[in-house]
Amino acid sequence: MENRRYPRVAVDPQCRVRFQLGDRCYGNIPIADLGAGGCCIRVPSQVAVGLAGQAPVESLELIHPRLPQEPIKARIAWVHGADGASGTLESGVQFLEVPAAYTQRITEFVRS
Repeated sequence: MENRRYPRVAVDPQCRVRFQLGDRCYGNIPIADLGAGGCCIRVPSQVAVGLAGQAPVESLELIHPRLPQEPIKARIAWVHGADGASGTLESGVQFLEVPAAYTQRITEFVRS
């Protein structure tokens, strides 16, 4: 059963994200699923330094022509361990202090 306030949907491989976590910048990170309240990202385990639950994320930007481009604040909500086959971590990212227009554009993208 889905308990999220904002439902998430799987997205195409073109959907990416970039952000800053502490003094480390992450770029071109794949998004597995997306909703108006957050997303699930897949990070190569070898570069996942500092990726831990509750960590603050600065300047998060979605990379896709149909998604808002403005940077927002977020936080890491959870992290699941590395997948032995792919060597990736999955992490939930919760969007924080998001303008209403940003939420609306993501909602429209998710529904389309």
